[in-house]
Amino acid sequence: MIKKAKSTNSNSAAASNSDQDPLASNLLDVLFKSALKELEKELEEGPDGVKEVPTKKSRKDGAGIKARTEIHISGRIDSFVFGAIKDAYFEEYINSHVVLKDGDKNKDFLEKMFSLFLENSPFSNKSNLEIFNDSIDLKKFKKVCPRFYSIYKTVLTGDYEKKQLVTKDGDVYLKTTAVRSTKYNHYSFLKEIMDSPNFLNPLRVFSTDNFIEIFTSEQKFQEGQLDQFLELKKVDQDEDFDDEGEFKYSPQQSDLLNKFDQGGYRFPDLGLHPIAKSKQGSLQLDGFWPIDFFKFALGDSSELYEGLYSVIRNHYQYKKDREIRLVFSNVSRCVFTIAEKLEFEKLMLLRCGMEEELRLDAINYSDDINLFNYLAYDGSLLTPKETIFRDKGITIETTYIEGGEDQQPSFCSLFID
Repeated sequence: MIKKAKSTNSNSAAASNSDQDPLASNLLDVLFKSALKELEKELEEGPDGVKEVPTKKSRKDGAGIKARTEIHISGRIDSFVFGAIKDAYFEEYINSHVVLKDGDKNKDFLEKMFSLFLENSPFSNKSNLEIFNDSIDLKKFKKVCPRFYSIYKTVLTGDYEKKQLVTKDGDVYLKTTAVRSTKYNHYSFLKEIMDSPNFLNPLRVFSTDNFIEIFTSEQKFQEGQLDQFLELKKVDQDEDFDDEGEFKYSPQQSDLLNKFDQGGYRFPDLGLHPIAKSKQGSLQLDGFWPIDFFKFALGDSSELYEGLYSVIRNHYQYKKDREIRLVFSNVSRCVFTIAEKLEFEKLMLLRCGMEEELRLDAINYSDDINLFNYLAYDGSLLTPKETIFRDKGITIETTYIEGGEDQQPSFCSLFID
């Protein structure tokens, strides 16, 4: 109930109790109480007239908020996106070498196009657009690569009023503002020319020297260098496997693996393989393959489920000469959110592929450094929110080596090995 405030105004229109007529006083009380009830009703209701019911506070946590966990991992975190050039752009890409003045390769054309959406080098007196124009025959470019050329036309030269002098090794360079497209940035340009199953949740390398912090209800209770925090211990063939060679999962671990299968996060015949346990009880597993990755590389024919390795070559969805690998090198923080208090036994550390040799070829990280690529909790894959503190560069690469005969996509071999 809202209490009536005492008036301090000596010129108030209301008379004192001794001078007020009793009938008038009763009438004012009725009117005033009625106005107060209306005011209280308005305060209880929102602007839409919907009554706001106050949240009851739990005696357990004192705040009425369910426990929430955040896992923060920070440091140098490289991420990888695999994809394939779309058909319309691939036709132009295979002929793109003819537009290059210096006899460069197709992959060089792709890198030059991509540079138009990146920041200019602070140690060059030319913008990326100027460098591009110097290396391209624009007349041939317009004729041979009309779709790429239409993207190029959206790039404006801009003005160079904001100039900055940068000194390196005793030499002075002119840093100009970045050229901007009227339609694309580096991300939308990539989505325009290529298809990929992992744009939204790329393969990240969480490595030994990353730093981990764990918060529960916004209170930090654990932290440390990632490898020291986990203290991964390789599974033991005698202790951790039964007589039939099957890993001895706990009932809770078996339950969450079943959830993971049903959620479509792995191909049935390409099972996850426990390779180590953290000191907290989490499992590190190799052989992770999300089903959408599988379908992107191989399709969804039932024949694949009946005899994968005998028919795989008949089901490539694209050949290696169309494949693109993007590497984002950042100093960043990834925040994984779980809507409950963390139980480490429900946490899975997932690493893609089964063989270190193929992982090295695909992402250039050894298994001693590459601890995991994805996290899952209680049978669900987690997608982190990433904050980038320092952009250390983006590179675009074609996995096909010109003149090579192997047409199996690298993305495919990373998982089926």
